[in-house]
Amino acid sequence: MTNRRWPPKLELPIHDRAAVARLRRFVLRITCAWGTPELAEQVTIRCSPRLKRSLGRAHFEREVVTLAPDLLLDQNRLEAVLCHELAHLAAHRLVGRSERPHGPTWQRLVETVGFTPHAQWPVADTPAGTSRPTFVR
Repeated sequence: MTNRRWPPKLELPIHDRAAVARLRRFVLRITCAWGTPELAEQVTIRCSPRLKRSLGRAHFEREVVTLAPDLLLDQNRLEAVLCHELAHLAAHRLVGRSERPHGPTWQRLVETVGFTPHAQWPVADTPAGTSRPTFVR
């Protein structure tokens, strides 16, 4: 019997099992739609209060997505930002650094799973309870 974790690896302060399962299903669904199901098995998703000027960040070499903790308050925003960041990792797998970070492959991936590609969100769309600028890069 192998000791396999159910992908993706989540390092998030979510204690609701249903919310964790929903988030895992979301990641698996979009990575499969992109033709990169192995990404769901290899990515680590974590939160960091150190993100002050952005909602999320993708680290290509480590295959880590870091999210602002504020996102855990809004499921829709969490999924949109997670899609945005995972699309960066998937685009990097598909075309490397041959395109801009928000280039055509990234845009196509985001649209494929039903989201609007945003390089940045306006401050008016800041999650409830926050006053910091919210940008996704």
